[in-house]
Order: sequence, then structure tokens, then C-alpha cells
Amino acid sequence: MKLNKIMYGTLLSTALLSSQYVMTTPTYAAENTGVVWEDKNKNGKMDAGESGIGNIKMDLFTINGSLIKSSTTDSQGKYSFGDVADGKYYAKVNVPQNYRFFGTSPYFGSDGLTKYITVTQNNLKNLNAGLVKNETPPQIEHGLLGEYYTGVFFNNKVMERVDKNITISDLPDALGKVPENFSIRWTGKIKAPQTGEYKIITNSDDGVRVYINDEAVIDDYNVMPKTKHTSRSISLNKDELYNIKIEYFNGPGASIMELLWSINNGPEQQISSDSLYSK
Repeated sequence: MKLNKIMYGTLLSTALLSSQYVMTTPTYAAENTGVVWEDKNKNGKMDAGESGIGNIKMDLFTINGSLIKSSTTDSQGKYSFGDVADGKYYAKVNVPQNYRFFGTSPYFGSDGLTKYITVTQNNLKNLNAGLVKNETPPQIEHGLLGEYYTGVFFNNKVMERVDKNITISDLPDALGKVPENFSIRWTGKIKAPQTGEYKIITNSDDGVRVYINDEAVIDDYNVMPKTKHTSRSISLNKDELYNIKIEYFNGPGASIMELLWSINNGPEQQISSDSLYSK
């Protein structure tokens, strides 16, 4: 009887040890997580006020290129691949058409792919990706927005329109049959066709002021006969847009206003509507 108890105890201990061994076998896994957000200031970091982007598909591949997990970001831009076995992987951001990938270290590159990631028993987090929204070029009418006033100091606005060229050969009827004592303010953007030194030129009767990026380059708002004004040289870069504002008035008598420029000390030429934008 004593022998049977010993044998039973031995068998039971063996069974318990065997069971304990199976339960404690290390089966480490990692939960790959991250966030996809709109990187509004394009600095590669998710700052206060920047929101996550939902419905972005994320893929996880083995180093051999086999897709093993996919995840879609939630309304806060968060995603998780869940548990994956130890090994080496890489992840991919599937960037929608209305965004472009900006990238953030240390994982994602500018192509939207990570370098190889070694997953061990520790969770691998912060697989974050910053996206920048593609800007749709606005449909802008060429010319400058002209605001027309009675009175030489912009006293009473009577109308506005987009003027293709900055002249007063076609004054609106709202200023009267024989326009006198009126003022016009033109605003918008000006684009240089080439990089170089520009001089802004006006021919006016009477006063005129011209501002480039809010800096006065011509400023003679006085009664005068037809007078030519030439600005100092201004450095402009090709295809960049600069703010422009022109203020003109006509007192008694004839009215004249022309806007020209000279590029790199070349001949004077009228600034064409292709270089002017109303917004």
C-alpha cells in the first residue's frame, strides 16, 4: 500500500510538472501601434491642435514582402496590428490621393515605408506617420480687384470688378459721365515671370501709391499733371506670388493711370494680366 502511494505521488508530480512546463513556455508577441495625423505645420511631429486622420489603411509585411497584417485608422488616426510573432517586418502607409506623405523618424521614410523593424517580446509602439493635405490650386481670375470710389480719399464705394490691365481707359458709368474727383484701389497678387531685379513704373494724373508686400515702392498721392514714377529695384523670384496694392486718385480734369515694369534694366512694358491675380 505504501509503495502504491509512492508511485501515485510520483506520477502526480510528473503530471503537474509537465503541465506547468507547457503553461510557462515563452510565446512572446508584440502589438504594433501608431497614429496617422495631419501634419499641418510640416515639422514631422504631432503637435497640439493637429488631428488624427481616419480610414487610412496600414499594412505590415515580412522582410520577404509577404503581407501578414492590415489595419485601418480610427477617427482619431490610431491603428494597431495586434499581436505578431517575433521577427523582422516593415510597414506601409497607403496614402490617399488628397494627401502626401511627409514622414517622421525614426521609422517611416518619405516613401511611406518603414525600415526593417525587429519585433521582440516588447511592444513596439509609435509607428506614427504624418500626412500633409494636398492643396487644390484655387481658380483665380487674372487681373486685380478694382474698388471704385467717388471722392479722392476713397469716400464712397460705388462698385468693384476685376480689371485685367491696370489702366483707366474703361471707367465705369457709376463714376459719372465725365469722371472727376474719384479714387480706385486695386489689390491682389503679382507673379514674376523670371527671377531678377524689377522696377515698378507708373504714369499717372493725379496721385498714386504702389505697395509690394505692404511696402510702399511708389508714394506720391498729390495733384499733378501726367507724371512718371519709377520705384527702386526690387528682387523678385520666378513664379512666386507677391501682394500688390495700388491706390490712385483723379481730381479735376483728365485722368491717366498706367502700370508697367522693367526687368533687369530692360525696356519698360505693361504688366500683363498673366502676371496679375485677383486673390
